[in-house]
Amino acid sequence: MARPREGARLVRLPGKENWYIKDGTVRTKSGRGFLMSTGTTNRAEAESLLETHNLRKKMPLNPCISDLLDIRMDDLKVNKPGRVPNTVYMHNTLKQYLGALRPEQLLPPVLNGFRQRFQHVPSMLRSNLVELKTTLSLAQKYKQIAEVPYIELPPQNSPKDRHLTPEEAECLWNTAESAHLKLFIHLALVTGARKGAILDLTWDRVDLTNRRLDFNNPDKPITNKRRPRSPITQETARLLADAKQYAESDHVIEYNGKKLLDIKKSFKRAAIKAGLHDVTAHTLKHTAISWLAQKGFSPEKISALTETHPNTVRRHYQKFSPAHLQEEANCLGEIASFSTQYAKPKK
Repeated sequence: MARPREGARLVRLPGKENWYIKDGTVRTKSGRGFLMSTGTTNRAEAESLLETHNLRKKMPLNPCISDLLDIRMDDLKVNKPGRVPNTVYMHNTLKQYLGALRPEQLLPPVLNGFRQRFQHVPSMLRSNLVELKTTLSLAQKYKQIAEVPYIELPPQNSPKDRHLTPEEAECLWNTAESAHLKLFIHLALVTGARKGAILDLTWDRVDLTNRRLDFNNPDKPITNKRRPRSPITQETARLLADAKQYAESDHVIEYNGKKLLDIKKSFKRAAIKAGLHDVTAHTLKHTAISWLAQKGFSPEKISALTETHPNTVRRHYQKFSPAHLQEEANCLGEIASFSTQYAKPKK
C-alpha cells in the first residue's frame, strides 16, 4: 500500500539556511514532489509564503469573479483579519451582480451597468470597485489570470469640513435625551476617539486613578483605525465615576444593562432637535481635532492625543490653525509690499 503524500509544510535542508516549502500533493513535470525555497530565514515570513502557496492550490481553473473573491477573502483572513467584517459586505454585493462572470467578461457595458445601479451611493460604489480591482490584482499575482481588466474608478469624495462650534456642541449635549448619549458626546469631544472605540470601551480599561482611557479592545485585531490611550481631565474622571456607580454591564456606554451596538438613531434625534444638519457621531471626532488645531497645537501633538495619522491632521485639519502658513504669507507680503501702494493720482 502506497504511503500517503504529505501536504505542504516548511522544511530545512542540510547545508541551507533558508526555509523551503515541501508539498507531496503537488507533482512537478518530472514527477517529483514540489520543493521551493522561500528565500528567507525568517520563520514568520516563510509561514506567510506557505499560506500563499496553499491559497494557490485552492484556485480553480477558469475562475469566475466569485471564485476570485473567495481567494481574496482567504488571503485577508491570513494577512489582514481586521478588514474581514467590512469586506464581507462588499463581496456580497460584487457576487450578486458580477459573481458569475469571468474576468475577461468585465467589459465597459457591464461595468457601466454596475456603476449606474449604485450611482446614488458614490462612496459605496468606489469602495466596491476598488475591492474588485484589488481582487483581480491578487489573482494576477497568483498567475490565475493573465491581466487585470481596466476598471475606471469614480473620483474620491472631498473630505467633509463640518465640525461643531462650542455653542453647537453645547446645544447638542443639552438636547440629548438619555444619560448614555450625553456621556458618549462628552467622551467623543474630550478624547477625539472614534464612535466604535467609545462603544467598545469597557470599565476594566478605565483607569480613574491615573485618569486614562484605553480604547484598544484586546478582543479585536489591530487595524489601521487607530485607537488611543487617552488622558482625561479630573472633571471627566468624576463624570465616569458617577456613571460607574449605576453601571449594569461591563461597557461604559450601555442601554438597558447591555452594550449599545450603535448610537446612530438617538444621536440623529438630538442633532435634529438641536437644528444641526450634516452632523453624525463621527463629526465629533472632526470637531475635537479642529478645536485643537484652532488652538494652535502641532499636528504631532494632535495625532498623539487622538491617534489620527499626522499626515491626515496636516492635510485636513491644519488649515483651522490660526498660525497655519501665516509666517510664510507674511514673508511674501513683505517682498511684494510695493504692490499694495495706491497708484498716485495724475496731475
